[in-house]
Amino acid sequence: MKRQLLFILCAIVYVSIASAQHRSSCQSKRFINTNNSQADINAPIIVSTTPTSEGEAVYTLRPIIRIEYDEELNWDEDKNSNCITITDANCTEYAGKVTHNVVHDKSVIHFYFSNDLPLDKALLVKVSGGLSDLFGNTTEDFYFRFLSEYRPMITQETILTLDNTTGWWSPNGSGSTKGLTAEDSDNTWDVSSSVTASQESESSCWLHYAFNPTSTDGLWQIRQYYSSGSTTSHNNINGILSFWLYGDASNNSVSAMLRATSSSGGLKYQDPQTKIDFRGWKLITWDLKNDAYTSFTGTDALTAIWRFDSFFLRHITESNIDTEWNGDLYFDNLEFNTWDNSATRKAQLNDVKIPASNIEDITSFNNEPIEYFNPQGIKVNKPQKGIYIKRQGSAITKIVL
Repeated sequence: MKRQLLFILCAIVYVSIASAQHRSSCQSKRFINTNNSQADINAPIIVSTTPTSEGEAVYTLRPIIRIEYDEELNWDEDKNSNCITITDANCTEYAGKVTHNVVHDKSVIHFYFSNDLPLDKALLVKVSGGLSDLFGNTTEDFYFRFLSEYRPMITQETILTLDNTTGWWSPNGSGSTKGLTAEDSDNTWDVSSSVTASQESESSCWLHYAFNPTSTDGLWQIRQYYSSGSTTSHNNINGILSFWLYGDASNNSVSAMLRATSSSGGLKYQDPQTKIDFRGWKLITWDLKNDAYTSFTGTDALTAIWRFDSFFLRHITESNIDTEWNGDLYFDNLEFNTWDNSATRKAQLNDVKIPASNIEDITSFNNEPIEYFNPQGIKVNKPQKGIYIKRQGSAITKIVL
């Protein structure tokens, strides 16, 4: 009898421990963090795309479709590898490859076209539903449209493939570089074969950077200098300088830097610089003849002979902008191309239709009051920057302000 009681007691203890472990495991999956915040019951939402929704792809015949989410996805390579399809008005489907990456705890999906797109086409991007976040919330089908480039390319020139570091100085090698941490290993210029801007690209150049917030310089910037820049000399500015940048959502800014090779030409960079408020690949372009630029050194205008000098990264401290002091950026395919600006756009977005199921019928809610709630379900009267649940009538959506 005692043995039976002892057995039953041990079984009860075992079941209690197992139940506690199961509850702990479930809680770790259900809750966002350990400070008693409520479970995440909202599906992942798309916060940005490239090309932009209802926008256009410019100065590239083979854009990269970039889909950025507000949280990390529970990515299943076998299940999700065909989650993006791209078609035109004739239902022609364009082949390509889907990849998934996590950048600072948020997911970004890319679609790499296998071939150049036809000129002047309206295209429909479908992101199939069923993508799950780490808490089991799944997405619905999502659609957006964009227009392909309409100008024929006249000339194409690859200035640097950016697949090696030959001829480049280290990030702290330039005297113009300021405000870095003391450890050289914190700031490196290397090669990555895992993050590339096309299926054909073998690798990209990888900048790992770390600024020192307490630097007495009061200036934080990296002039990532290409000492072999004399090999990139050009004698006109009638073209588009472009490169692919893999952003880290750091809100730092970046540009290419050119050296005007007249007697007092000096260094020039695009103004404004590109703010890195995105994750994943984006094409950065500079119309040398028409876009505004800033003179870093020198006084002469950028009017004729120039050569590539460097990539220029700057950290700007502003009270209303949350910027990161360290991160990772990738650069690929620096080109100087010319396009037929006499061409005109004929395609229209409405050439391709978005399925009605994707268009939220908000007309019936126009007269209903709008309410906002934070992720914990608490009503917020004056929402600031962040993630909220928006309710208008019976329509409930997750938004990012």
